[in-house]
Amino acid sequence: MDPEGKGPPNRPEQSDKAKLKLQQRAERKEAKRVEKAAKAEVAKENKEVKAVGKEAKETKVSKDVSRLPQNIQVDDASVRKKVSKKLEKQNVPERKASDRKVGLFSHLYLYEKSSLKQFTSELQLVNSPIHPAIIKLGLKYAEGRISGSNARCVAMLGAFRRVIVDYKPIDIKSGARETEFDKRKTELDTILKSCISYLGQCRTKSLSMGNAIKYLKDKINSLPSDISVDEAKKRVVNSIDYYVQRSITLPGSEISNLVKGKIQNDDTILLIGYSSLLRKIIIDAHLNAQKRDISFRVIVVDSRPQFNGKVMLRHLVAAGVDCSYILINAISYVMKEVSKVFLSAHALLANGHVLAPVGSAQVALVARAYNVPVLVLCERHKFSERTQTDAFVYNELGDPDDLILPASKSRRPSIGLSSQRNNENLFLLNFLYDVTPPELITMVVTEIGPMPCTSVPAVLRMRQAEGDEPDDGDEPEDKSDDKREYKHDPDIVDYFAKCED
Repeated sequence: MDPEGKGPPNRPEQSDKAKLKLQQRAERKEAKRVEKAAKAEVAKENKEVKAVGKEAKETKVSKDVSRLPQNIQVDDASVRKKVSKKLEKQNVPERKASDRKVGLFSHLYLYEKSSLKQFTSELQLVNSPIHPAIIKLGLKYAEGRISGSNARCVAMLGAFRRVIVDYKPIDIKSGARETEFDKRKTELDTILKSCISYLGQCRTKSLSMGNAIKYLKDKINSLPSDISVDEAKKRVVNSIDYYVQRSITLPGSEISNLVKGKIQNDDTILLIGYSSLLRKIIIDAHLNAQKRDISFRVIVVDSRPQFNGKVMLRHLVAAGVDCSYILINAISYVMKEVSKVFLSAHALLANGHVLAPVGSAQVALVARAYNVPVLVLCERHKFSERTQTDAFVYNELGDPDDLILPASKSRRPSIGLSSQRNNENLFLLNFLYDVTPPELITMVVTEIGPMPCTSVPAVLRMRQAEGDEPDDGDEPEDKSDDKREYKHDPDIVDYFAKCED
């Protein structure tokens, strides 16, 4: 209606109201659309979270493979609990680890010799899954009577050889689909696992021992199921003999042949500590020098607490080698006389770093300052896929009491550390290995020739590709020549003597 009440209704005013209703309806639709999109986004995120959780659950096995080794997670209570349950299941006593450690090395095991008596008293000698040869070997490890990477690996393989030779099948329960041969392999694998766990409680196994154990397990798992138990035992024993011969005995001879030709007249060779490989190389080089009518001398560097250099010195002097003996704090005074430095290796890591007896890195550093070439002599069975740049992540801790001089040997007993256990703020550190970077190493000499440290990954790939293993039906080779060639190495001779018992 118009203002006077006579005209038609106001058409523009009704048009504005309709537009307002349409606008409000559009806003409500837009709000519903935004709310629906938000709900869909939340549902999508929840679905992705569930998918990630499911994927993490499915890849648990792969994550377990990449986890850190248990022997460098001692400071984790859950890991120690798992290890305790595993040892209890295997009927292996757990050796008490010391808690008096430097904080930086709290993740590593520390076994004191004082705990050995309690450990041995808990051993079950009757109906025990651990072979007597393994028990005897473990005690030698714990007491330090067998040391050195090669010696420990050879002694372990000799003990495993006895375990396999003396193995007799027993009746065990198995699944309905498991064959008789599979039962025997499972039984033997269980026995070997118990033996390995026991040796690990006596002393942390070396990287070369880990490579040998992996080789042995692969040979057992690859046995065909259509052979008898006696034939299987024969093949495994053959594989052990082959590994010792091809990975330790013959490589030592090849490295010796390569190195002795590099020693010239009037050379001065510097060594540190004791190594069966270095001992053989120096003695062979001395015999070769007599034939060539040349002479050289050796400087043996030694350090506390083991004084392994004295053992090296006795062997070299008995062979007629001209030797000098110094402590490690005097290397800077004699390095100017040195023409070559020979170092042994506990392991050669994949990133080119050398894990060697403690003091090797210091010798290499001083040699670098005097521009003296440093040669690392190492067999391929010590090559490891592990990477490491320092001596903190992985190492082996020795008994701190070894650092304490007895009162009879100390010149000033009043300042001794015999009362260090009563001091809550004093912790002694006795680590056995250090890591030498590849920048300080001139060359690594192996049985396949000299190479730089950075060639370790290529050598590992080549070793996997070549598959240098004996045929399953081959007989063990005659070991008389190896025994004659290794007349200077009692570790190898002792192994062959055990095999012939």
